[in-house]
Amino acid sequence: MRRPSISVVNEETTTSFAKEDEIVLIARFSDGDHILEERYKDIAYQYRDRHSFAIGPVVIPQSSSLQCINNANQEQFSTAQLSTPAAIENFVKQCARPLVPELTRRNEAEYMRAGKSIVHYFLSADEDRDAYIADIKPLAKKFKEYLIFATMDVSQYPEMPAVMGHQFASTKVLAVSSPSTGGVYPYRGNKNLNSAVVEDFLNDISAGKVKPWYGMTSAEDGGIKHE
Repeated sequence: MRRPSISVVNEETTTSFAKEDEIVLIARFSDGDHILEERYKDIAYQYRDRHSFAIGPVVIPQSSSLQCINNANQEQFSTAQLSTPAAIENFVKQCARPLVPELTRRNEAEYMRAGKSIVHYFLSADEDRDAYIADIKPLAKKFKEYLIFATMDVSQYPEMPAVMGHQFASTKVLAVSSPSTGGVYPYRGNKNLNSAVVEDFLNDISAGKVKPWYGMTSAEDGGIKHE
């Protein structure tokens, strides 16, 4: 069944509606805020196949507000800063952003502009990606203010592991890149990559125990060892 572009909820039904989808947005408008409400309806129609939208009871005398529940990440956000034309759509995008995105040519610049170091994991199969995300998501949430954890499909971008200090088209390998310094830190350890190993590696980078790789390496191993 196709979901409606906007549902109407009250105090009794808000809690159950908030659990209906991975991304749920609930708007509450002050009396007479018709322009903002129409803008919200336009965005809801645009994103109706991806997220669930609702309008709650009128708020008096508070300002209009928008709440987003990201059930996939177990996070909630709210804002009353909705005066600019792009505010609602920007808020929707921010809330729906995955903790562990898949980097592509189309979205790479967006994450680079965030100014955070990126923890790259290279793979070639969906099941590998699902398993990695399930394990790494708590760590990604822990460090979300400072780091972006991301995956990249080597079958689509076979050259990217080599750009990050690994062999061409390598899979199940990890590297950290810093957009601010240009430094790259490929993981060279022998342990299976799980969240505990990745966190130890990040701590070693932070402590200066791992030196950045700038491309001046041997073909075999990139010149960096990490146990």
